Amino acid sequence: MDPRKDTHTRFRALKTLTDQLPLAEIKALFQGFCVEIYYIFYEEFNALASASKSKGHKSFKEELEGLLLILEKLLLLVPEKVYERWQFNSIGSILRRLLHHGNVLAVREIGVKLYLLWLQDLQENIDELGLLVYGSIIPGFPSPVDKIDRSKIYRPQNFIDSIYPCISGSGMVATQQSQYTSYLDIDTEWCNSEAIAPLLPPQQGEKDSHPNELTSRFLDRVLDYMTKKVRLQMTLLDLFIFVFKILFSRSFYMLSVLLEGLSKGYLGSPMQV
Repeated sequence: MDPRKDTHTRFRALKTLTDQLPLAEIKALFQGFCVEIYYIFYEEFNALASASKSKGHKSFKEELEGLLLILEKLLLLVPEKVYERWQFNSIGSILRRLLHHGNVLAVREIGVKLYLLWLQDLQENIDELGLLVYGSIIPGFPSPVDKIDRSKIYRPQNFIDSIYPCISGSGMVATQQSQYTSYLDIDTEWCNSEAIAPLLPPQQGEKDSHPNELTSRFLDRVLDYMTKKVRLQMTLLDLFIFVFKILFSRSFYMLSVLLEGLSKGYLGSPMQV
């Protein structure tokens, strides 16, 4: 944590500590130095994203996964601060980059896991933009934009309209400029700006998944992460309330989630009539 060291050196020291210390000491470290740790994570994330084109696909993926473990630990170990919207815009922006449909599936799935951890921490403090992002995670479902209150999202209308296609991939068309360009104006669309672009696109020649396969895969991930009690501080009652409020209150995915959850036993056995 020595501020005289460069960020990458501090990150490597932090990673060594998290690999070696017992959980109780890691928790104390993250709770005592969460501001410094987030700064290290944020700076390292931006540096890695900027260097993505100069790194090999496998090398970049491994570095990104190791870095995101730090963010995961922050979400798990300092939920009280996250609940108060600590680093709210910064974390939200990073998670949107991970969820971008132009990333490889492994990165998108990590994004789903971290996003749902973030929702568990925020509870009722999630905003309309956050709910819109959540409603866009599973490809193949209708746009959730009519289920949110636009007046509570203080962003341009084209930004709001771009969330669903950029995360789900629906309405995207291939162009010579980018495989991931949408119908919206490229100069004003967050997912096509240089700052908010896919972190790790598929390699050339990599086969795309069938749309139905993507829907099933991401529905499984959402069900899995939404119904897991991942935080020690969260009781089963807290988890139930969270799932009900977020998963069902706006009818995001409601019918399909219920049917899929019942068939796979996530939500208990169907009621016998």
